Amino acid sequence: MKLDDFKASVVVPIYNNRETIGATIESITKQKNVTLEVIFVDDSSSDDSLDVLRHCLDTFTEGYSQLEFKLILHQDNCGLAAAYNSGIQACGHDIIVFMHPDITLESESEFWKLLKPFEMPDVVMSVHHSVPPPDDYWDKINIWSKGFLAPSLFTRAVGFNGQFDAVRKEALLSIGGFEVDKFLNAGEDGALVFQIQKLGKIYESEAAAQHCHHFSNSPNFVNYLEKALQYGNAQGALMRNGMFNNLRGEIIALHREVIVCCLLLSLFAPTWLTIWVSGLLLFSSARIPVRIFIHRPKEIALPVLLLPVEIIKHFVHFAGALVGALIGRQTIRKFSDFLKWNEGAKKSL
Repeated sequence: MKLDDFKASVVVPIYNNRETIGATIESITKQKNVTLEVIFVDDSSSDDSLDVLRHCLDTFTEGYSQLEFKLILHQDNCGLAAAYNSGIQACGHDIIVFMHPDITLESESEFWKLLKPFEMPDVVMSVHHSVPPPDDYWDKINIWSKGFLAPSLFTRAVGFNGQFDAVRKEALLSIGGFEVDKFLNAGEDGALVFQIQKLGKIYESEAAAQHCHHFSNSPNFVNYLEKALQYGNAQGALMRNGMFNNLRGEIIALHREVIVCCLLLSLFAPTWLTIWVSGLLLFSSARIPVRIFIHRPKEIALPVLLLPVEIIKHFVHFAGALVGALIGRQTIRKFSDFLKWNEGAKKSL
């Protein structure tokens, strides 16, 4: 099949994204040489995201014959994986693009770049490059948003994370979609890749997207650590379910947890070993503050303040991963969920 014949369904899950959904819709309407069916899945937003979405559709989409829009409403907040699956069931085309409601695209041809690899019949998934937003964003966001943004500075990260990636519908249906029972709102991407890669080739496309998630709703200190708890919980669940390709990949994904585990064990070892592992913890924790310092050297107070927080974040990651490894599921979104982890453990027995 030639690319000119391609039509794609786009699944956009929404949950309290009133600040960013407009820019995402505008990016979609600007795309050229593609015909898109866009399916929005509102996962029972508690703000006025739905009203903002409808207003944006009226504002940006008039006159776009190559675009079709659908809306699915969840009565309860079911999580990201469930929102994806609801969208998949409503898709009418052979290629499905998953796009977060806080993504903006670098040009008018990003969808075309993402879909082009499917001209090769052995490609089952096409992934994008994640690039940092423009510099002027930096001055608009708070310290915790800058901490979220820092890992993307100076890099073009690539890999499936559902932010702007495409999969053949046939492949998705053959594996049953996203694993709702094991991954609530994190880790579902890693679990999908682990299964999809067995069916064909995963292609790194030239498509580029900017993730502006961390600029909405002004996250605070607690939100910053809760996100670490959530990600750690997902990594632990992935490990428990054997969803890493090899030991090297497992150590890289769980490097924070490995360092904390070694530090705890070193307390029963010679002092020099404890000091050495503590240095390793400091080195790992300094990665984000150093990136921020290189990006904005005049903001020296910012990396200094973030360094102890990054150290704490390693232990929070470890706690979340421990729960995920014990019960084999990602269920934690907030610290209050962490306190109830034993209920999930009982259900998994």
